[in-house]
Amino acid sequence: MNKAILLSIALSLASAPLLAQGLGGNDNTAGGALVRLQTPDGRILETQFSRASDASVEAALARAINLPDGQYKWQIIQSANVSLSLQAAARAGREASSDSLPRGWPQAVPVRFGVITLNGGALVRASESEVSGVGAGKGQAKDLVINDDLIVNGGSGSACIGMDCANTESFGTDTLRLKENNTRLTFDDTSNSGAFPNRDWELQANESSNGGANAFFIRDRTGGTSPLVVEAGGAENTLYVAPGSKVGVGTNIPLRSLHALTGDTPGIRLEQTASLGFPAQTWDLTGNEVGLTIRDHSNNTQPFRIRPLAPTNAVVVAGNGNVGLGIAAPTASLQVAGPTMSVGGTNMVLDGAGNLSIAGMLTTGSSRSLKEDLVAAAADSVLQKLASLPIYTWQYIGASERHIGPVAEEFHAAFGFGSDPQRVAPGDMAGVAMVATQALQAEVAEKEARISELEARLARIEAQLQQR
Repeated sequence: MNKAILLSIALSLASAPLLAQGLGGNDNTAGGALVRLQTPDGRILETQFSRASDASVEAALARAINLPDGQYKWQIIQSANVSLSLQAAARAGREASSDSLPRGWPQAVPVRFGVITLNGGALVRASESEVSGVGAGKGQAKDLVINDDLIVNGGSGSACIGMDCANTESFGTDTLRLKENNTRLTFDDTSNSGAFPNRDWELQANESSNGGANAFFIRDRTGGTSPLVVEAGGAENTLYVAPGSKVGVGTNIPLRSLHALTGDTPGIRLEQTASLGFPAQTWDLTGNEVGLTIRDHSNNTQPFRIRPLAPTNAVVVAGNGNVGLGIAAPTASLQVAGPTMSVGGTNMVLDGAGNLSIAGMLTTGSSRSLKEDLVAAAADSVLQKLASLPIYTWQYIGASERHIGPVAEEFHAAFGFGSDPQRVAPGDMAGVAMVATQALQAEVAEKEARISELEARLARIEAQLQQR
């Protein structure tokens, strides 16, 4: 931004605030505020302020550089002031899938919206407004009161209302025309009894403030809000409502309840502001040729993505919470279909035949703190059973690799460990081997003691023979 623009904005900061565009009001709410600007060339500028009283659009403009002339849309998002205890209570409820807020939670701070214009590097002051009628240099026509229906059917059958209507007005296909510098169509409901609705509404074309928005507004005059705004310059069929409750965004042939069509990455933004006291967080749901993506915009991560050509039932969450990968009706907490499941590439691979291959150490829980009902193993009995247990070399059906070991049914019949007679826990086999080793060690020690005793006796006999 050049010095002339900076000087212009600096001077504007000392002048009247943007009250005409809704920036004024009560700024006593505690907490920070975010000012978001959209530049005429589509860039988004965001500036954080420590106090709402400082959160002015002019100040945000003053901090930016290389700003083009044109119209800027702005938002001011004020953070609510919520105690840490209330935040903790709300977080606990939301983790438990409850949307209710704790008692004492403050009301949301309304987001403020508007437009501002730079022209020649200077702010166009919103305090300048167009007026119509008396004071606009057009004079004031006398009232015409008609006590019966007004029917216009001569000539083109069209009517023009407004200070700029001419005697030789060319209506074309217009039936009713509003023509002047401020065109408004107001619905003033005078109901004042019973429970009859009496809200006042207005159709407004363009704002009256200098540098204001070129847009069509449906205004709630009673509430002082504009719930529907159509900005000028929108593309064809920006919003299209078709039969069958189908809505198109950028398309006149919506094929679903909501159909968004664009040449590059249609998406939905879900933005939680800090206006109600929760932390600001923004999520994007987008789709393009590289996948359907859920993006954590606030932290610049993409935690979830579905690539094109992903197969049917690639991920299924059943009604009971079971998750299937390639399984339409998973019967376990996690059920996987396919030839292999890997972690870290080849660090851990589980194939469809049940073979688990790991690159590191297999560690299982064995702490005394994890166990109960500990009984010393009968080493002699285990050794006798192990001695009679058949040991084979074998291969799994359909596989070529050879292995060695017992069959599960015979191991289970001999020792009774485990709950499935068709499977053997490696820890049980290791335990049997350790007990058998202890029993063998005891037998070896006993035999070594017996040998030592016999050797001593033999030595005594040999000594006696030598004395003879």
